Amino acid sequence: MKRRCCQVGMQGMMLVALAAVLAPAAAQDARPAEAAEKAKKAEQIIDKWIEAQGGRAALEKIKTRVTKAKFEVVGMGMTGQITTQEAQPHKQRVELDMAGMGKVLQGSDGELFWEVSMMGPRIVEGAERDFQKRLSGMHAELRWKDLYEKAEYAGEEDVEGQAAHKVVMTPKNGPAVTQYFDKDNYLLRKVELTAPTAMGDLPMTMRFEDYRRVNGLMIAHKVTQTLQNVQSMTLTLESVEHNVDLPADTFALPPEIVELQKAKAAGKDSNSDAETKPEAE
Repeated sequence: MKRRCCQVGMQGMMLVALAAVLAPAAAQDARPAEAAEKAKKAEQIIDKWIEAQGGRAALEKIKTRVTKAKFEVVGMGMTGQITTQEAQPHKQRVELDMAGMGKVLQGSDGELFWEVSMMGPRIVEGAERDFQKRLSGMHAELRWKDLYEKAEYAGEEDVEGQAAHKVVMTPKNGPAVTQYFDKDNYLLRKVELTAPTAMGDLPMTMRFEDYRRVNGLMIAHKVTQTLQNVQSMTLTLESVEHNVDLPADTFALPPEIVELQKAKAAGKDSNSDAETKPEAE
């Protein structure tokens, strides 16, 4: 009897040892399968988001868009108007008219991203440019696979008392973007991201409310943006127009940006000449 018990114990130890060897391999086999399932679920939710807005065909019909909105920086008494003109795929011109503080212009001709503010003109480059390109494109959700390396489902979370699907979008460069979609209607409810800016990286949360149908598309008419969990700005849409005939020069670079381009090019040429000029013997 004792001998049999010893045999069982020995076999048990052998199984434990074998399990210790096989466990990492089993975990490695499980991880790709789990990742694939999360990716598949995320893609399904994004597809349902596109349908919730009105569908791929309806979105693709919109070639240009002009929106006008008012904004308020909560607790600071700062208000203003924002006019945005857009054209597929990445052309944009944004004019912010801040009461008592003047205007800020931002835009892109599809390739070069720029800004003209009280601090002067600047060309947006590097991580900030990549970030703006991902966010500025019309109907970017239709091309998300070109803009992000992967999307993963991360479970359900509560957003303002409503259950939401959580999807983490990871770009090829830069921090991930987390999006929350209403569990019932699949409309976008919240986005969490870190925005690269001239002042450094800014953690940001955006909440989308008051969806209304415009030309067959569901569009949020109220967006609340919170910076670093402290400062909030509320954006309220006043009008949305689709397929507007925009003037040919709508997305032309402002004179200040053209001059800045010339100065940068001249500087590069000067540096290049200095590097190639032979040293005096």
